[in-house]
Amino acid sequence: MGTIEILKELIRELEAGPSIEQAINRWLARFGGQTLYLPNKLRYRRDDKILESHRAGMTYVQLSRKYDLSVRQIRRICAKGAQP
Repeated sequence: MGTIEILKELIRELEAGPSIEQAINRWLARFGGQTLYLPNKLRYRRDDKILESHRAGMTYVQLSRKYDLSVRQIRRICAKGAQP
């Protein structure tokens, strides 16, 4: 079960009426010790801004300085954005 499905299930359980404490206890019993990845939406916005700036002519080095990332990270972000 992926992260999205897990979160959807949790929301359904919370909407069904159990107290938050009961829902958390059930979820701890079911998923305790597992890693749940929650993507950071701010990172996606940052990546979009990086792509826009790169398309506007900023170099990888300029972008790495502006966003305090390595040139390698900037190249990866730009490569992902170039994929169809």
